[in-house]
Amino acid sequence: MKKIILRLDLNTPINNNIILDTSKIDLVIDEIKRLTNKNIVTILSHQSENNSLDKVEIYIRKKLNKNQNQNLTILENTKLLKGETEKPSNKDYKNLVKYFSQFGEEYINDAFQTMHRNYASVVGLPLYFKKLNRKVSMGTFSKKEIKKLSKFTSNLNNKKNKNLLILGGAKVETKLNIALKLLKNNIKIFISGVSANHILKEILNINIGNSFIEKNFSINKKDSKIMESYNKFKDKY
Repeated sequence: MKKIILRLDLNTPINNNIILDTSKIDLVIDEIKRLTNKNIVTILSHQSENNSLDKVEIYIRKKLNKNQNQNLTILENTKLLKGETEKPSNKDYKNLVKYFSQFGEEYINDAFQTMHRNYASVVGLPLYFKKLNRKVSMGTFSKKEIKKLSKFTSNLNNKKNKNLLILGGAKVETKLNIALKLLKNNIKIFISGVSANHILKEILNINIGNSFIEKNFSINKKDSKIMESYNKFKDKY
C-alpha cells in the first residue's frame, strides 16, 4: 500500500473537551475514507491555542470502519512541534520538514483554509518532496473550493458585477486588505464578526461593549488607503 501524507485544516473550536463546530472536519471525512481504504495515511493538521487534536481524532475515527482506522495515523497538533511556524531558513523548520517526510511517499494538501500559511507542513514539506521527485497534489475539497473561487474572481472586472462577499471571523488585517482591493471591483461587501467590531470601534467610534477584538491589531487611521476607501464607500449602499 502507498504511504500518503495528508495535510488538512482540522482547526476547530473546543470548549470543555467538546467540539463546538465539526463543519471543517465533516468537509474532508469522505476524502479520509477514500484514501484510507487502500493506503497508509498520516494526517498533519494544526489546532489553535496549542490545543491537542485528541478530540478531533476521536471524532474522525468514529466515522471510519476498522480497516480505515488501521490505515490511519493522526499526528499531534503541528503547531506544538518546534519549527512549524518558523521561517524556511530556520534550522528547526528544515528539521521538521525532514521529520514529516518519513511518513509518506506522496503529499496531498487538502487544507484549503491554510494554504496561504508558510508553515513547514504546508509549504516546506511539498517543496522538499518535489526535490525528492515524490508526488505532490491537491485534495478533492481544495479543488472544489478553488473552482468556486475562480468563478468568483473571473467576474471581478464586470461592471454589472452583482457578487456579495461576506467577510467575518478573526485575522482582521488579512480580511481588511482583501476588502480594500475588492471594493475597487464594484463588489458589495458585508463585514461581520471581529472585523466589523474593529471598524465600529476604531473608525465609527461606536461603543462595542465586551465584543471581541484582536489585541495585537488596530486599524491605522493614518493609512490613507483605509480612510479613502471608507469615505468613498460609506454612503454608497
